[in-house]
Amino acid sequence: MQAILFLSVRRNSNCLYGKEVEDFMDKRTLFKLVSLAGFALGGIGTLLSGWAESKEQEAIIEEKVNEALAARENETEDEAGEP
Repeated sequence: MQAILFLSVRRNSNCLYGKEVEDFMDKRTLFKLVSLAGFALGGIGTLLSGWAESKEQEAIIEEKVNEALAARENETEDEAGEP
């Protein structure tokens, strides 16, 4: 119904509310585009946040593994040095 009303208003330029309806439809389209852009940015932000957390976790794991290997290496050196 709205589409028919919009089309009939667009054809009739003498209509009193033609400009108002056209402005409303333009605002509605703009709102939809802004909403879609916000949705896309939110999804991208979520993906980037997950990626950053993954990289941070990998760095922590690597640091702990390196510490454990260094401690193990020190233990073997101490054992080899004792008579």
